[in-house]
Amino acid sequence: MRKAIKKYFEYLWKQAKKERKSEILRLVNKKKQKNLKLLDLGCDNGDYSLKLGKRLRTNAIYGIEINQKAANEARKKGIEVKTSDLNKKFPFRKESFDIIVADQVIEHLHDLDNFVSEIKRTLKPDGIAVVSTENLASWHNVFALLVGHQPFTGPTPSQKHVVGLHPLTPSITSMKRKYEHTYLMPPHTKVLSLKAMKDLFKSYNFRIDAVSTHGYLPLPPCLSSFFEKVDPYHAFFITIRIHKDNKNKSLLKIVIDKDKKL
Repeated sequence: MRKAIKKYFEYLWKQAKKERKSEILRLVNKKKQKNLKLLDLGCDNGDYSLKLGKRLRTNAIYGIEINQKAANEARKKGIEVKTSDLNKKFPFRKESFDIIVADQVIEHLHDLDNFVSEIKRTLKPDGIAVVSTENLASWHNVFALLVGHQPFTGPTPSQKHVVGLHPLTPSITSMKRKYEHTYLMPPHTKVLSLKAMKDLFKSYNFRIDAVSTHGYLPLPPCLSSFFEKVDPYHAFFITIRIHKDNKNKSLLKIVIDKDKKL
C-alpha cells in the first residue's frame, strides 16, 4: 500500500512537472521578434535552455549556473554560461536580455530582493520574464501543517539531515540522488505562495500579465486541470509572466517634457 501511494505521488509530480515545462515554453513564445537574447537562470546542463531557444528561434542563449560540472555541459551545447551565484549581482550588463526564465530557482535563494532587482536590471525595457516555483499554499503543504509537520516544500531547516515528513526522499542520500543538479544549492530557503510571489514582483514595479498553475494534489491530472483554474492559490506549481512596468517612467517623461516647454 505504501509503495503504491509513493508511486502515485511520484506520478503526480512528474505529470505536473511536464505540464509546467510545456507551459513555460508557451509563455515565452509571446515574444515574436527576431534575434532575441535569452537568459536562463539556473540553466543546469542546458537541455531545457536549448528547448527555450528553439521555441524562440534564437541561438543567443545565455545562462547562469552555480554547478561547474553542469555549466561545462551547457557550454558544450553552445550556451554562453557564467558560473555564478544568483544571490549576487548577475554578471551581465544592464538591459541585456529580451527574455529571462527562472524555473524552480527562486526557492533556493536567500536574497530575493537582489534576485528580483537583478532581473529588472538585466531585462530590456520591453522584455519579459517567466518565473516558476513550488507553492507554499499547495494543499499537501497545508495538510502537513495541519498535522504538525514542516511543509513538504519547505523552508528546509537542515542541509545535512531530512527534517520533517518526506516520503518520496526519506534520506539525504536519496534526496541528493534524485536532485543531484541542486547539490551545490542551499535547500528550499524561501518558499512562496502565489499571492506572495505576485506581491514581491509588483513591489519592484513589474506588471504581471499571465499566471499559470499545474498540479492540484492529491487529485489526478483529469481532475486537477479543472481545480487549478478554479483555485490557483492552492495548486502545486505556480508560474508568472512579468513585464517591466514603464508607465511611471512614461508619465515622468511627459511631465518633464511639459516643464521644458514652459
